[in-house]
Amino acid sequence: MQINQLPNRPLFEHQSNYALNVIKEFNMHEAKELSIPIDKMNSIDQDKELKQTGDQIPYRQAVGCLLFLSTVTRPDAAYAVSYVGRFLSEPKQVHWSMVKPNLRYLKRTNNYGLCLDSTKQLCMEIFSDAEFANCVQTKRSTSGYVFRHQSTIISWTSHRQQTVALSTTESEYIAACEAIKSMI
Repeated sequence: MQINQLPNRPLFEHQSNYALNVIKEFNMHEAKELSIPIDKMNSIDQDKELKQTGDQIPYRQAVGCLLFLSTVTRPDAAYAVSYVGRFLSEPKQVHWSMVKPNLRYLKRTNNYGLCLDSTKQLCMEIFSDAEFANCVQTKRSTSGYVFRHQSTIISWTSHRQQTVALSTTESEYIAACEAIKSMI
């Protein structure tokens, strides 16, 4: 992790060097850059028989690297990394094709990070959201939250809910409750 500070400027916390090393490690340094980390329109049909990746494709290593980035300085990639992390127990070829866009997005945004500005007025904001029943197999919703202190994001998450919500309102309520519990 790197922390930069210019005179009269906020601190900037980032992992640019690590991100560039990850891009090189997975041979994505010549790949075309992407502006989004995951395309939700390309959902996976889990019932289809697909070829196992085995040891020839470093799926777990790539997801681990992306997970480290998304939990330390990259809240923008949290949902996408959470999604590809669901398939760690039995990764298939199609799952690797979902990791590649994450790496291509990382290539475009390797200099992203967090600005820590202590000059602004003290203020805590919490944002939560949920997507109703978006998991095809379990019908569970995905929820997430972001805590912002002053202008800096200090905590974030994206994960599948533990229970099946029966409505959009219920999934939003569960997401809000999780955010409040984490804040407390």
